[in-house]
Amino acid sequence: MRCYTKGVLMRKLKDTLEDALEAFFQGDGILLEAVRFAISGGGKRFRPLLALLVAKMLKVPEEKVIKPACALEMVHTFSLIHDDLPCIDDDDVRRGRPSLHRAFPESIAVLAGDFLLNYAFEIVHDAKLVRILSQATREMIEGQVLDVQGGELSFDALCVLHRKKTGALIRAAVDFGAILGGGSDRERAHLLRFGDALGLAFQIRDDILDRNGDDHTKNFVGVLGLEEAKNRFAHYKNQASAFLEVFGDRAAILLEFCFANTLAIEYN
Repeated sequence: MRCYTKGVLMRKLKDTLEDALEAFFQGDGILLEAVRFAISGGGKRFRPLLALLVAKMLKVPEEKVIKPACALEMVHTFSLIHDDLPCIDDDDVRRGRPSLHRAFPESIAVLAGDFLLNYAFEIVHDAKLVRILSQATREMIEGQVLDVQGGELSFDALCVLHRKKTGALIRAAVDFGAILGGGSDRERAHLLRFGDALGLAFQIRDDILDRNGDDHTKNFVGVLGLEEAKNRFAHYKNQASAFLEVFGDRAAILLEFCFANTLAIEYN
């Protein structure tokens, strides 16, 4: 029954999130058509669901969190649209479908990304959340700059890159949940440390799963080797879990959401 309850909760949160995102982008015209194509591309919604689950752990209803959670997904989608562009990663496929600049004119893809980034700040009204989201977006862009620059990186430099490019928005999602949930300063501090460790674990896991990709110079598997990357993933996963011990059993669903799918991964 416990697992069933968790499954029901996650489906409910995901459905609520999808309905809220869809409602923001009603209307005609190529811009909204492109935005709908990008935002409905079948993503995991990891960042907005993370914010929702942190807030729920702190006993806050999702109605208070849903708009800021949508803003996180808008910023994330903006970053994917721009990352895929020919001038950056030049990717033709995103989530099993054509990337936005392949499905639509490249100019529309650029503008759709700009539209999503600006819309995210329009729907976040709390000044503290705006500041957190702005800082996370800036760091994410700084991380992307480090990524597009040439040359191999050390492990420490790679951590700096991904704490910005990947981790910044994950930390922001956790912080959104903490602030909207009214967490104490101590709880927020633990959650921010959790978010930092989670961001690195998340990226290392992705690099392990994508170890056959073309560019290994800025990939944890390429820098560390597969076995050491697995060890580092386990380290950051355990570290993230330890930072949630202060919340006791309340953190169970959050931990399961973040790590249940990684426990049974077979690293062939």
